[in-house]
Amino acid sequence: MKTMLAFCVCVGLLPAARVNAQPPRDTPPPAIESARRERTLRAAIAAGTATKETYVELAALVNRQGRFADAIEALRGAAALEPESAEAQHRLATFCADAAQRDATADAATKLGYIRDGIAAEDRALALKPDYTEAMTYKNILLLMRANLSNDTTDPTPFTGFAEPFEQTVARMQPVRVGGDIRQPTKVQDRKPVYPADAQAERVQGVVIIEALIDESGSVVNARILRSIPMLDQASLAAVSGWRFTPTNVNGRPVGVLMTVTVNFALQ
Repeated sequence: MKTMLAFCVCVGLLPAARVNAQPPRDTPPPAIESARRERTLRAAIAAGTATKETYVELAALVNRQGRFADAIEALRGAAALEPESAEAQHRLATFCADAAQRDATADAATKLGYIRDGIAAEDRALALKPDYTEAMTYKNILLLMRANLSNDTTDPTPFTGFAEPFEQTVARMQPVRVGGDIRQPTKVQDRKPVYPADAQAERVQGVVIIEALIDESGSVVNARILRSIPMLDQASLAAVSGWRFTPTNVNGRPVGVLMTVTVNFALQ
């Protein structure tokens, strides 16, 4: 009897946790959990039930994985749900700038694409909210990034002319002319003209006057000679084709502009 009592007491003193212990449940690795969450978010998008928060969460998730193009695409979806939101466009622009800086696998053309998308997004933000200080600041940052990247990139392709006749581009774009209330845009990227060897040999110099057509993003998309120096005309057009300017806004919206520029050739 004493032996049985002692055995019962010992059993009663066993730790309850040891008697009722359950095998630990495995926690899925972060990569698996992220993949599951992405599938859930994309399923909501496919079903048409996604909210702005769905797209923003998806953008943050894939951005942490270095999938910058996917993050930008997700934020485009968020912006599409808020067509009147300047903040949504600005958020997209900040991701584009981040991608241009952090995407180590992207070539120069891809980075320039990120930057152009960011500038376009800030232009849309400013069209919705002209006094949006953050958008103005980031747009200037993106313009500087574009100028620096373009200056560091050598284009091996020789200039062979513009894609269409000057008059055709003007008719298609319907640009405004610089003057009056339309201020001359600021050049943010320069390309020095290459002095033709035959012109130097014949000691030809002077100023070529060009009419340049600048698109909504600030790129020179076409140009024509107004005052010619035949041996210097092609070199002048090649130089101007690589110039970039700050975009011009009229009533809060980006527009194409026509302006006169000069290219100077002087013998040393």
